[in-house]
Amino acid sequence: MAFPNRQHIALISVYDDPALENPTEEGGGQNIYVRQVGEVLAQKGWQVDMFTRKVDPNQANIVEHRPNCRTIRLKAGPEKYISRDWIFGYLPAFTNAILDFQKQTGIYYPIVHTNYWLSGWVGLKLKKLQTLKLIHTYHSLANDKYEPIEKFACVNNIRLHAEKACLQTADYIVATNPQEQKDIYSLASSYKNIKILPSSVDMKRLACIPNPGLDLTVVSQETGLSAQGQNKCAIANTIDNILDNPEWQKNLAEIPRKQVEEYFSWEQVASQLNELYIQLLQQPSLPLTSSNSGLLKNWLGRLVTTQASVKSKVKVS
Repeated sequence: MAFPNRQHIALISVYDDPALENPTEEGGGQNIYVRQVGEVLAQKGWQVDMFTRKVDPNQANIVEHRPNCRTIRLKAGPEKYISRDWIFGYLPAFTNAILDFQKQTGIYYPIVHTNYWLSGWVGLKLKKLQTLKLIHTYHSLANDKYEPIEKFACVNNIRLHAEKACLQTADYIVATNPQEQKDIYSLASSYKNIKILPSSVDMKRLACIPNPGLDLTVVSQETGLSAQGQNKCAIANTIDNILDNPEWQKNLAEIPRKQVEEYFSWEQVASQLNELYIQLLQQPSLPLTSSNSGLLKNWLGRLVTTQASVKSKVKVS
């Protein structure tokens, strides 16, 4: 497959800075994912710009990681740390900062890959204004954990709408495991463009894994054993079977490690993204439908209004 040499791509991670060695306590490894993928993509011939929000006036505006791969910190709101639950009100400013950067540098991004719903909202806005291919990775989905707390419930509601919009509007969705794919389909079951592309993992040993998100790595009786997560007896029996067979125990430690190195390295993850990007560039770009465009405009107004309302309630309390 022919490669579009040194095309620019934008990886957006609004709240989790790819250049930070020690991410915030809210970070779940997203910054590592974005940076590692970005560096390998640069090696494959792309010009990779990773956009994040600047949280300290002493931070460098641009951090060069390797040739053709850099983190670009944009001013959007005060240059200080803000919890991800309160960043949504600064998303319009972040979007404008990207547009200003493009205007100043003359750079056009035919591929925009957003990470987490905050970045997804920015990507939707950019797709409304420009001709581009939008890829989105959720990393996690909205849930009911904020419902008992009024000031967070409204944020979660906006997040849910943004996540649905990403599913309906993005050119492709990247899921990290089969369970996440099922969860994403629950947002809009008719959507088809979801690619399962696992994150890289660093595991020394895989044996008894109750987590259904590891279906891609655990092949029963070959690379490990699986047991129902809530079934204590099943888990105990599975562990006993491993402990009673030292030779099998050794194999279950060695084979999964080789599988991880072969199929779940950053090189493999980025290689699959590389192929996806090239595939999308060969397809015609379609403008946003009028319905989705209207939804974006409506959500922008709700986003700003909700932030002001929430802040006023917090001050009163």
